[in-house]
Amino acid sequence: MEKNKSEKYLFRINSKPSFKVGPNSKLLMEYKMTLRSLSLLQWEASIGLMLGDANLQTQNKGKTYRMKFEWGDKNKLYAEHVHNLFNEWVLSSLHKKSRINVNGNTVITWGFQTISHSAFNPLKNLFLNKNHKGIINNLVKDYLSEIGLAYWFMDDGGRLDYNKN
Repeated sequence: MEKNKSEKYLFRINSKPSFKVGPNSKLLMEYKMTLRSLSLLQWEASIGLMLGDANLQTQNKGKTYRMKFEWGDKNKLYAEHVHNLFNEWVLSSLHKKSRINVNGNTVITWGFQTISHSAFNPLKNLFLNKNHKGIINNLVKDYLSEIGLAYWFMDDGGRLDYNKN
């Protein structure tokens, strides 16, 4: 069975671990043109993830957006799952970050970001107001599906009371 166009380009982009693709490279531009829109699962998950800790970024004054994700070390398996969910939109592997917090403890996080693409622009209209994260009226009623709710719950948890008592 022949691979579709985007799989062929993704293979060429990811074929060498040290191969870096510049943001304006011909290969990356051709690959982006093979991508059209998020799948229904990716779209619904994106709503929940944005209600959680994901965020949107633009590098070209709002022409296109990308999603950025980061989770603590205990959520590495979940980070891998979300990375796999957006596989064709991600050019790098999950990356590990390590830092020392104010208490002197080492904090490890795992994250990744998608490529910038117009497929993420509809999320901007739902979640960004003057480049600040928020939500539009009726977002939950009109856009949150069962899948989105599940990702929101997995992303932010469901504990009612974070106090020790």
